[in-house]
Amino acid sequence: MTINRAQPNALKMFSDRLDPPKSPFADDPAGWVGHRLREHITVKQKEILDSVIDHKHTAVHSSNSIGKSFSMARLAAWWIEIHGPGEAFVVTTAPTWHQVESILWKELARAHRKGMLSGKILGDCEWKINMGPGPDELVAYGRKPADYDAGSFLGIHARYVLVIIDEACGVSQGIYDAAESLATNDLARIVAVGNPDDPSSYFEKICQPASGWNVIHADALRSPNFTAAEVNKYPAVRSMMIREGISPSTEEIQIGRTSCRE
Repeated sequence: MTINRAQPNALKMFSDRLDPPKSPFADDPAGWVGHRLREHITVKQKEILDSVIDHKHTAVHSSNSIGKSFSMARLAAWWIEIHGPGEAFVVTTAPTWHQVESILWKELARAHRKGMLSGKILGDCEWKINMGPGPDELVAYGRKPADYDAGSFLGIHARYVLVIIDEACGVSQGIYDAAESLATNDLARIVAVGNPDDPSSYFEKICQPASGWNVIHADALRSPNFTAAEVNKYPAVRSMMIREGISPSTEEIQIGRTSCRE
């Protein structure tokens, strides 16, 4: 009798798609980053990552250099890796193609290489994974849809959809509406991150109380960069922190693990 050695793998893949085994890191994105990528996650970055566990909508308004793109890239990688084959999809967008390609997807490609993650990331901001016979399956992409073309987001079918809106202050309400059309079930998530520098933007609106979004404020002065030793080098910064009642950071960064605060 001839044994088809590919059959057991095919049956397991089919079984996993019907009833995917739950990842031990399904409720712990920061733990997944530490285990799989050997990277340090700050307390604020962990708060941002953990928000998607309990909240369908997360808005992160922050300063520069607190690791927004780093965190969003790790969130996207975790989302694809902890769900069953073909069960998850990630969509990212930003005001310009340069911001999509050269910021978030550059970080995502680094995480993919470092963790030797599933499939391959292509130069046109697409992540594809082999699911068996046939062409590789698209599981994530980055796009800059025209502001008036909300249909650019449509046509994605997955049980777990994650939409990441980067540099969210520069994205029109039409894109948020398109994201909502993707995130129709209770398992979907939308995360918008950006600098709150335009009071007329839709991002500013969702960052207000009672917006329905879980709003996280990431203050640069409260980041691990601002230790007592660093603050004391800059008297003006030290005076400002004293005036605002902000103490220097005592958060420890784990030695031996890479971290990113950019």
